[in-house]
Amino acid sequence: MQQRNTGSIAARLAPALVVSLLAATGASAATLSVGPGKQYAAPCAAFNAARDGDTIEISGNNIYKGDVCGISRNNLTIRGVNGRPMIDANGANAMGKAIWVVGGNNITIENVEMYGARVPDQNGAALRLEGTGFTLRQSFLHDNENGILSGANTASDILIEYSEFGHNGFGDGYSHNLYIGNVRSLTFRYSYSHDANVGHNLKSRAQVNTIYNNRFSSTAPGQTSSTAAGSPSYEVDLPNAGTSYVIGNVIEQPAANSNPNILAYGEEGASNPGKDLYVVNNTFLNDAGSGTFVMIGSGVSTPALIQNNVFAGAGSVTSQGNATLRTNHSAAAPAFVNRATYDLHPAAGSPMINAASAPGTAPTGFVLAPIAQYQHVASGEARINVNDIGAYASNGAAATPPATTGWTQCANEGGTCTFSGTREVRYGSGTTFVSRTVSGSVACSNAVFGDPTPNVAKTCSYAATAWTQCANEGGTCSFSGTHEVRYGSGTTFVSRTVTGSVACSNAVFGDPTPNVAKTCSYAADSSTAPAAETWNTCAGEGALCTFSGTRDVRYGAGSSFVTRTFTGSVLCSNAVFGDPALGVVKSCSVSSLTK
Repeated sequence: MQQRNTGSIAARLAPALVVSLLAATGASAATLSVGPGKQYAAPCAAFNAARDGDTIEISGNNIYKGDVCGISRNNLTIRGVNGRPMIDANGANAMGKAIWVVGGNNITIENVEMYGARVPDQNGAALRLEGTGFTLRQSFLHDNENGILSGANTASDILIEYSEFGHNGFGDGYSHNLYIGNVRSLTFRYSYSHDANVGHNLKSRAQVNTIYNNRFSSTAPGQTSSTAAGSPSYEVDLPNAGTSYVIGNVIEQPAANSNPNILAYGEEGASNPGKDLYVVNNTFLNDAGSGTFVMIGSGVSTPALIQNNVFAGAGSVTSQGNATLRTNHSAAAPAFVNRATYDLHPAAGSPMINAASAPGTAPTGFVLAPIAQYQHVASGEARINVNDIGAYASNGAAATPPATTGWTQCANEGGTCTFSGTREVRYGSGTTFVSRTVSGSVACSNAVFGDPTPNVAKTCSYAATAWTQCANEGGTCSFSGTHEVRYGSGTTFVSRTVTGSVACSNAVFGDPTPNVAKTCSYAADSSTAPAAETWNTCAGEGALCTFSGTRDVRYGAGSSFVTRTFTGSVLCSNAVFGDPALGVVKSCSVSSLTK
């Protein structure tokens, strides 16, 4: 196999020409193929041949045994294609540390499975992170002494999403599913970390932790994949405090455990700059007979915000005496749809429904209300509303997007909306509504619709147009012009205004009726379409979109967007909008039209 080498040639060239050559090289990234019959037989050979900025594609459904090495190049994208490749340490290790030691900066790894890391120091990792900037997505790391182990680097930001971690840990309590060192930030989202062997399902010393829409749990004795003999410790451990957002997670402690505390914060010394903890809209499950749901070290004096959480089972809510506790729900057996199958949506009539309070924003501007929710396995979906306590919204009606013309107001809150025939009726105010399909009349009240805008006067309106079914779930709804499209089943729908076509899927609309087949229909009268408008990109994912006045802002990628109305600015993130394009980098655009 011929490897690229321009070093000896460049040494003989004039300095100006060397600069030109290197610039041209950097501008022309290559894709290196790995697998049987490909350019490289195994990943490490491709890593060694790669230049900065290259992409390495590893053929899936193959096992690469003992392929261990360091990764020194920068800005690489390493991804499994045509299935998920399996990287088996098979008794080998790189540098006495890991299967892959990531020394390069800004490395992205996607769609790989890694297992079997063992080293003499008993902390062998699937991935040892030693560079600056790292992203992992859609991967499965299991049965290693550490899933991920990172060193301290306060210039580094780590993003982990749509990934699974299981059965990692040597068994001594010092190794974990994930062990993140003192980096600048960790974002951990839409992932599943479970069954750590004595260690923690997530341990992070990051200065800023953003942990949302994940599941942390472990199987009970006798169940498939049980590691009860290993007795996992903390589900989430943030030992040095730091500004930390823990939002929309399912966090379960098994009956067999090595520590009765579930979420730990600052217990090893609050050495990070931030001491502010936000625990919002999580569902905690304690299968043990005692414990503390949120254990906060004595060195943390800043009151934690603990709001809109479900605490199921025995135990105290928190060890911090001055914590701010708002609208949480504690019960031995909360009214879930089906606790045994992890359907943790509030059941009909549950006191968790419409009982949440608005958490607002952190001083940093971070929006604390959940807009998405965890979907098993290691995924996410748009959250229907933020009015219910816990990690999941109830199986109720879905909030609709901003108002369009073509609606006739029929009642104020507390009145009765009457009309002829069967029509869609929406209830709410401003840009937030819940809709149902009703015949004849309906009470315009929270009891019927839920409360889409707490503490705000609401109205009912009915749709003046008929609906034409255009696609089943999973298909594409196509039409000419701009129409309002609704997605759902029975009497429960989510609607958006779309031009030309739209995928009829949960990824686009959220899931208004979980576990029920849905359809898309469009409003036959296109007079409901908004005035012509243009969209101007205002921010990349994670940045702040700013603009004048009140405008629609859309967030997504390709043809999949979520649109909401804001005044002045908004953080361009899944936390605000939900995730309309899973696993894809997104951006925000602002409408040319003011409200």
